[in-house]
Amino acid sequence: MKPMKQAINVESPFEIEELFFSETDLKGIILSGNQVFTRISQFSEAELIGKPHNLIRHPDMPKSVFKLLWATIQKGELIGAYVKNMAKDGSYYWVFAVVIPLGNSYLSIRFKPTSKVFESIPHLYAEMTKAESKGDLVAGQKVLGKALEGLSLKDYLAFMTMAVRTEWDSRVQKLRQRGIKGGNFESMDARLKQKFAATQSLRTLLESFYDAACLILDLKAELDRERKSVGEFSDRVRFLSLNASTSSHRLGSQGRTLAIVAQQMQTTSEESIRIIKLFEDSFTKTVGLIEAACFEVTAGLLVTEMITSFLVESVNTQSHGTNHEIDSKLAVLEQSLDRMRRRIAQNSENLRSNQRDLQTAIEGLREVVSNSGFVQIAGKIETSSLADQKDFDVIFNELKLMVGEVTRTQLRLVTGIVKITHEIDFLCSGQSQFSNLTALMNP
Repeated sequence: MKPMKQAINVESPFEIEELFFSETDLKGIILSGNQVFTRISQFSEAELIGKPHNLIRHPDMPKSVFKLLWATIQKGELIGAYVKNMAKDGSYYWVFAVVIPLGNSYLSIRFKPTSKVFESIPHLYAEMTKAESKGDLVAGQKVLGKALEGLSLKDYLAFMTMAVRTEWDSRVQKLRQRGIKGGNFESMDARLKQKFAATQSLRTLLESFYDAACLILDLKAELDRERKSVGEFSDRVRFLSLNASTSSHRLGSQGRTLAIVAQQMQTTSEESIRIIKLFEDSFTKTVGLIEAACFEVTAGLLVTEMITSFLVESVNTQSHGTNHEIDSKLAVLEQSLDRMRRRIAQNSENLRSNQRDLQTAIEGLREVVSNSGFVQIAGKIETSSLADQKDFDVIFNELKLMVGEVTRTQLRLVTGIVKITHEIDFLCSGQSQFSNLTALMNP
């Protein structure tokens, strides 16, 4: 094989409807790929098989991105990333890659990025590679971390979930605008037709999963705003309890009962800290599960489309060789689909379980708010007989407002959680259909 040329600022084009994949072993050695991959990379299949995947690595790619990618997939986790690759002649092509660990190998499925999110990636990667050239991989990771912080994203999982959703939606919209549909499958033999039909049914199911996962993700964003206002409640109650305690001590013996009320406020504040911590922990765990579920469902949808594309490609071209070779590549794609089925099922059940913990925390919050309301009423009653009740009026009126605010927030949280629970139940209930349709692909 001739030495690869230097990178040139020319794109190796491919269409938005085209998908391609490659399988590597655990060390990154290429085991197989499809015709679209060989065409875009400009390498023959013989030149690719048995070679390290970094054969197509572009020098503009930050090393820290690959470090993150390998660290993730070696733990058995999925990852999505924008990648700039280099073809044999030095030209480039950008992809959004989803990498799926399969136990003894890794499957990478790529598609063309077209969203607004992608527009900022070349500049970000340039900043990361610049930082790496002056320092090390940590310097590149810091640039990435700062960029995520600027997007109000807590970690890379949140970013890749947002990115894959945005890219997928952009792709679907552009395909519809161009009127592009699936290829002709009439020339397939009966066996491949059955696989094709099962894949189409799976895609319909996964599209409904995708809608549910996206709705859950949107509801999560709404709940996050409500969560922040709940988090302020305990601090505000503690502040009011300190003011009430100080004011009651100034009254001497007349303030004894109010001192008890102030102590009750302090107790409520401490209990609210415990409950809100429980709520925060449950919510944080739920957010991670929601983001993972959304990414996994989108990855599952991508796999079904990759299978469809490969089936059509196999019939329309003679580039995949014998039926045995085609079946071997299909087996890898089907294995990845089954892996996604298992992950989506497990994550859906984890979400359902964690949702119960979140509901328990909400019930605890409701009790704290109710107790705060009783304290506020007791405080107003005790201060009504005082000659100088101005300070206490301010304290207990403020507490009343706070109780009202948190009660309304709590109701919105409950409404949101009920909606999320409904969508999670839908994801869980669809798993048997997912399993049955997957089984139809290999009768």
